[in-house]
Amino acid sequence: NYVMKKSRFPNRLDNADVLFYTDRGRYGTIDTPTGETGEAVAYLAVCAYPGDGGVYLFFCDERYAVITDSLYPSLEACLASRQGQEIVWHRKERRL
Repeated sequence: NYVMKKSRFPNRLDNADVLFYTDRGRYGTIDTPTGETGEAVAYLAVCAYPGDGGVYLFFCDERYAVITDSLYPSLEACLASRQGQEIVWHRKERRL
């Protein structure tokens, strides 16, 4: 599922271009290496770095800061990694 909408979601995260993003929600937590409950994930974003062949799923906090990411070989693989979850993806509108 994905739709177009105007948003204040950043165009770039960690120097990567945002392709898709979610509304603010509860997407779990990123636990610490010792197993303690870590930061809450408030947004998901699908991003790509210019010149890099992969696509990244960024897990972001409520201020759009990237907590961690996962690399996928394609946009389709990245979006498919979240199948089974009720996520609405918004395509990032590009301004010229």
